[in-house]
Amino acid sequence: MNRTCLRLVTLIALLALPEVVRPAPPLPRTLLLLIRTHGIEPAQVKVPPGPLFMVVHNQSTARHLQLSLGETGGNGVLTVTNKVRDIDLPQSKVSSKEMYVLTPGTYLLTEASHPAWNCKIIVTPN
Repeated sequence: MNRTCLRLVTLIALLALPEVVRPAPPLPRTLLLLIRTHGIEPAQVKVPPGPLFMVVHNQSTARHLQLSLGETGGNGVLTVTNKVRDIDLPQSKVSSKEMYVLTPGTYLLTEASHPAWNCKIIVTPN
């Protein structure tokens, strides 16, 4: 086989190979949290690491909610050691929709005026 034929055969073989497929980034999970008159539902949830689209919907009679999402220390005590974000839900706003990328650990969503209203969010290692 001459060089031209060899190059042509090589080119045809390369074109026949499947394209290198890059894995798509993970799709965000959606987490719906409901604020009710007795607290936040669910009170605890486990999610995998990665993008998380969190929707917090106020179905309580409280008209101004001041929520805070923070990471706990991991020592078994639910005390926030690292605040991630404050979420303000004034009377004119019924829900909050935010994208988060949470790393493995335990997080706590709390409401300032109602200490018993909280949701423990556990981000699993995988």
